[in-house]
Amino acid sequence: MPRKDSDSYWFKFHPDKYLGGTAGFSLEMHGAYLMLLLHQWESGVVLEDTAKSICGEVWNRIKHKFVPTELGYVNVRMDEERKHKQKISQKRTQAVMVRYKTLKNKKVKSRYKCTTNVVQPVSVSVYDSSLSFNNKSFKEKDKEKDKESSKEHTWRNDFEIYKKMVSDAFMEIIRDPAEMEKQQEYFSNLNIKKCLERIIENFWGEKTGWKHKIRTTEKGAEINMRKTLLNNIEKGNVKLPRKPRGGIVG
Repeated sequence: MPRKDSDSYWFKFHPDKYLGGTAGFSLEMHGAYLMLLLHQWESGVVLEDTAKSICGEVWNRIKHKFVPTELGYVNVRMDEERKHKQKISQKRTQAVMVRYKTLKNKKVKSRYKCTTNVVQPVSVSVYDSSLSFNNKSFKEKDKEKDKESSKEHTWRNDFEIYKKMVSDAFMEIIRDPAEMEKQQEYFSNLNIKKCLERIIENFWGEKTGWKHKIRTTEKGAEINMRKTLLNNIEKGNVKLPRKPRGGIVG
């Protein structure tokens, strides 16, 4: 499953507002509505096929709680809560980056300070050439370190970049109703989203999958993680629950 920050595992729930907005709901409607809210929190949208699969005919009675968008149905209040959490996560990430750069600059200054303290001027002329050589060595090492730090980061040499590509491909697929519908036709007995999550969690989102991609991809070539995930859906093997006759999926 794509990696998440700690804030994305929970959201605010106001019992008074929920009960006020669902007055008259039956127990069956409450359960279906809460399941769809949880699904939206995880996926961002609720596909109509997914809603019908979860709720059955109850979907028509709670459908007014969601608004249609290009990607699927969303509950407005839940959508606002997700965006709020994303902003908080972005701010925290930026704060971490600022702290990291500050610490890095302090280490660089400390290194130059140590260099100045170690290489002291010597009055004996016989050592002048060696001191000059030592100063040059420090500068060359600094240049090499600067060159190394300025090296371009790609999916091939940075696991974090690779993981983001996997996560982006996953979100792109589940937010594409046409693609999800097509894959469901191919694998009518499988839970497409759960299959994708499983193959990411067990292989493609891990370093083993990353190293496999490096070995099997020519240097300089780009990778298409969307295509990779779609080609491996069947390996997830998470089957859909069977619908009981004359009822809804519980």
